Amino acid sequence: MAMLEMAVHAFPKKPGVYTLIVEVAQPIRKKIGKLGFHNFPRGFYTYTGSAIGLRSLNLRTRIKRHLALRKKEHWHIDYLLNSEVTRISAVIYIETHSKIECQIARKLGGLNGGNIIVEGFGSSDCHEGCESHLHYFEINFEELSVKVVELYEAFGSPRLLIFGNE
Repeated sequence: MAMLEMAVHAFPKKPGVYTLIVEVAQPIRKKIGKLGFHNFPRGFYTYTGSAIGLRSLNLRTRIKRHLALRKKEHWHIDYLLNSEVTRISAVIYIETHSKIECQIARKLGGLNGGNIIVEGFGSSDCHEGCESHLHYFEINFEELSVKVVELYEAFGSPRLLIFGNE
């Protein structure tokens, strides 16, 4: 746990947009709030969120919450992360005041290999018509992380933080 605590300090206390790369180590069935029960195949997922606005203090605070092993299930991603078979493998982020979360989520959904498992996941308050902010990929971690970083480069200078097995 000490490594995660140290890693949290790598994130700035500034607003921004981020994408989590989440590994689901084995197939699971989870209830995702009001979206109900869904099956999640083994593999890698991207979840795009933001730390911009009134309820989001900054990237450090938001990502620290996501990295916590147990948390109150408030957002859709909390339900998925509150499992012993899921873990955050990496975080890609960009410091920005621009609300580009939906643009990034839609571009991730359009990447070759991207699939929507749960419609409305992370996008129930979306005003831009996103189908989901969670995407499932049938590719390996290295290929996925490169694709996400490349996608972010269109918006500025992204940062990537990879978490190993602890």
